[in-house]
Amino acid sequence: MDRNHEKEFALLEKYLKWIDDVKVQVYTLNNTFTKAKKFKIRNGNFSDLKSYLTKIQYDGGTDFETLKNISEDEILLFSDGISSFGDFKPNVNQRIYSIVSSVKANYQNLVKLSAKNGAVLNLNQNTAEVLLKNMTFDNLRFLGIEQNESVSDIVSANTTITNGNLSIAGILYQPKTTLKLKFGYGNKVEFTQKVVLNSYENRTQNWDISKFWGQYKIA
Repeated sequence: MDRNHEKEFALLEKYLKWIDDVKVQVYTLNNTFTKAKKFKIRNGNFSDLKSYLTKIQYDGGTDFETLKNISEDEILLFSDGISSFGDFKPNVNQRIYSIVSSVKANYQNLVKLSAKNGAVLNLNQNTAEVLLKNMTFDNLRFLGIEQNESVSDIVSANTTITNGNLSIAGILYQPKTTLKLKFGYGNKVEFTQKVVLNSYENRTQNWDISKFWGQYKIA
């Protein structure tokens, strides 16, 4: 496991301090989805919860098909998004913040999981302070593109717009096309933005585009 637990705990601590008082139900996800221990957080103090989490043993195997709806309001999923068993077909409707601290992760899976009304929070790219803002404010989201037969396999490392930036990748079948990117809040599209793709004008010799796209599918 190459997760950075210190970064994860730093974000969790800031989020719980922001909430102040809350009940936290811990679940574990490996080849089964198991309800574990519940904690009462007072004044943002999560020392007991942290102590419990540090003792969890990780076996590296994950079956996301076992992930299901729970009674809690939202889910903080600490995972690399790599499914070890079966297909990636989780059945969850709650708000999910997928929190990534691993160098290697399947962002495409995590984006699918959090696309409904959550976000993928990458601790390798942003500080806990920046990601806390993403969790506590309603952020502008990238909601995909309007149908375009000239492209396919459009992927993004994150659907939430951070610091006004968005990076996407995909396969282009024609030398030139215009994409209409959809943006909004939650799942409601508020506006579209046209982006002209021209492979003749935007060629680069410095790096392999296909590798860049592949890293977005499985980083």
